[in-house]
Amino acid sequence: MFGSVCAWFYQGLGGINPDPQNPGFKHTIIKPSIINELDFANVAYHSVYGEIKSNWELKNGDLKLKIVIPPNTNASVYIPANSIKEVSSDDPSIIPVDVKDNLVHFEVPSGKYTFISKNLGKLLKFPMLSIPVIDPPDSTLYSPDSVMINIRQYSKDAEIRFTLDGSEPNENSKLFTKPFIILHNSTVIKARVFRKGMKPGFTKTNRIVFIDTLKNGINYKYYIGAWSRLPNFSKLNPVRTGKVYNISLNEFDNLDEKFGILFTGSIEIKSGGTYTFNLISNDGSKLFIDDKLVVDADGPHGFAGETGKIDLTKGLHKIRIEYFQMGGGKGLELFYQGPGIEEQVIPANVLFLN
Repeated sequence: MFGSVCAWFYQGLGGINPDPQNPGFKHTIIKPSIINELDFANVAYHSVYGEIKSNWELKNGDLKLKIVIPPNTNASVYIPANSIKEVSSDDPSIIPVDVKDNLVHFEVPSGKYTFISKNLGKLLKFPMLSIPVIDPPDSTLYSPDSVMINIRQYSKDAEIRFTLDGSEPNENSKLFTKPFIILHNSTVIKARVFRKGMKPGFTKTNRIVFIDTLKNGINYKYYIGAWSRLPNFSKLNPVRTGKVYNISLNEFDNLDEKFGILFTGSIEIKSGGTYTFNLISNDGSKLFIDDKLVVDADGPHGFAGETGKIDLTKGLHKIRIEYFQMGGGKGLELFYQGPGIEEQVIPANVLFLN
């Protein structure tokens, strides 16, 4: 899609990235890299849905980001900031979903938006090393496929160090010298740029997930109806059933204005301990594990999340997600973190049909 230099311009400076779970820019990820050696960047990409824009300006340590999301699409927007209080939007209905690693996360429908991040200068490194670009982006592949990994950066006299076990790269991590192949195994790739005498750049993380089409997946039942809170799905007849690989509305080609979905299956826990689940939805949703309510985000609301914690043993556990949409904006995402697992969307390779 993007050439090597173009990739850094579009995906790095502009931060315009496709969502690997929903290709074709139906859902866009906007995560610009702010370079203190530049005063501004104006980036536009012509998708099949229309023009996507990401224009930023850095002045006196304050960042102004203007974005355009084309009709019939939506976007996740990540704004660098010292704290959530430092970020504002020209649309008061757009509220932060969460904040992590000095990035404030927003979910927005199509439209034009302006974000302001105050006092950003404290975050910028002088001079700033580029953030690596890892190809391909986050991907879900079918086992026994393989994938070629390439990593690029555009800082002079610098090198890339990377890890494949999810740990943070340091000066002693493996040096990237040429593309390499990942076979069969799901892998977390982390890369960082280093240059002698300077602090390293920010870390780039990509996840490559391999799934077994015979075992992985989660069952769903799709219902049509109008509700203001989650119904008792066991008393309703679904209009269609099937399986998907991710707990996401992006798995469905056609959705009604008002509907509900029941997801059921198993989740594999690889290390016992306390797990935190973050369920984000518009409108209401609930998460059950082993028939125990873990997260309650029921009722009509914008795209917002609730969290819950549960102690889980190693092995398979029943998982159930209930969701309804009563019109307007919609969305569903489920994150988790636990022993040895940083917060992430639950990957397809830990979801099973039974």
